Amino acid sequence: MDRKKRYKFGQNYLKDPIVINNILSAIKPTGSKVLEIGPGNGALTFGLLKKHTLTCIEIDHENIQYLKNNIETSSVEIIHHDFLSWKPLTSNMFEIIVGNLPYNISSQILLRILFEPFQPNAGFFMLQKEMAERIASSPGSRNWSKLSVKCSLYYQSEILFEVPPECFDIKPKIMSVFMRMVKKEPLLSSKDAKNFFKFIDLSFQYKRKTLINNLKTHYSESSIKRLIDQNQRPEEVSVEQYVNLFKLLEK
Repeated sequence: MDRKKRYKFGQNYLKDPIVINNILSAIKPTGSKVLEIGPGNGALTFGLLKKHTLTCIEIDHENIQYLKNNIETSSVEIIHHDFLSWKPLTSNMFEIIVGNLPYNISSQILLRILFEPFQPNAGFFMLQKEMAERIASSPGSRNWSKLSVKCSLYYQSEILFEVPPECFDIKPKIMSVFMRMVKKEPLLSSKDAKNFFKFIDLSFQYKRKTLINNLKTHYSESSIKRLIDQNQRPEEVSVEQYVNLFKLLEK
């Protein structure tokens, strides 16, 4: 086992058959066009291809070769590429995206999925528990963050179950969870989303400051004060309120 390479790619492979079965049972509806990010040695892949039309994208050439040697290539498309720089042939090719995501780049992967050409109907991901709690949190909680707001713009997220370190071949030092993200009615058009994300970054730039103090570096303080409670903090504002505030300030 090349631990140096495994650490570089953030590879912790699932080995617990009960957890694997629970994950496969949670991924619905069957018959969907599924993209699996980072299949590794195929812990989920072999089960996924029995129920779905499957495409896998993998950065590690050794894993690519393993999958090709153990799967009929006619039943699954295997792509050797880094997901963060890969572009599918057409938009919205995949109804579901699945992944045991490398923890060091999981937020980058999730943020990329929020935009076209991806935006699946649902996502099912293994994530660090702390990150998943931020994504699935609500306004007013200590976990509500800029990542929470961005994901909530398009998706309703839910933690399905915990996955302890013992379920992996190399035990991570943190607790993992498996979560579901289901697409909801968009609160903002795709063409405005990137500017909205910049607005959210600005809103959360100093979490200990009030929202007014964060925004007044970019907007008129008098305009902001007409729209926001002067004591309101970034973590107290819902995604719907952020969208309305963004629209009003960007007029």
